[in-house]
Amino acid sequence: MNRSASWKSSLILIVFAASTALSTAAATVDTAAVAETIKADVAQLVAGLNAHNAFNTTAYDAPDIISMECGSPSTIGLEADREGFKAGFAHDPLWKVSLIDETVDVASSGDLAVYRGTYNEDNSRAGVLLTHKTNFIAEFKRQAMELGESSGTAFPTWKNRIRNNCRMSSGCSQADFAQLKTTRSRTLPHCTPFGTNRRA
Repeated sequence: MNRSASWKSSLILIVFAASTALSTAAATVDTAAVAETIKADVAQLVAGLNAHNAFNTTAYDAPDIISMECGSPSTIGLEADREGFKAGFAHDPLWKVSLIDETVDVASSGDLAVYRGTYNEDNSRAGVLLTHKTNFIAEFKRQAMELGESSGTAFPTWKNRIRNNCRMSSGCSQADFAQLKTTRSRTLPHCTPFGTNRRA
């Protein structure tokens, strides 16, 4: 066999071996492990929100994240998202959330995941502490490792690129909230399908 034929045969074997390795890696993606990683990452974001720490709440944001909130214009970019959380924390010191249920859908390739969760959201309206259910959806994409902005430690390899948070409306008007505050009632017949007056 001449050198040219030998080189071509070796190249074919190398390409075949590489293709086989990639196919094997793709076939062995542990989607359950990815789902647990995403759930843990979101739990860290929730902890940041409940601590009213805008940096921790946005620690997993992609630089060009798109954040969509019901009733508000969408924002684009990490800094805009972080400033939005800062404003929200300043506006409502009682803002907190707690998990009801969650699901993570992971692509077979293992590089994309969609988080879907339902949360109880505490907030105050007209001096009344209410709890609403809220739907939370976030798309995550696997990224290369990078250094943290402040700690110098490496963040996990997943970044949140698109997020939507939409509260289930209570149907209550400002006058209704004022009545709840005055009467200390836990319900009004026409406007509390999802909200609960938590004031004792």
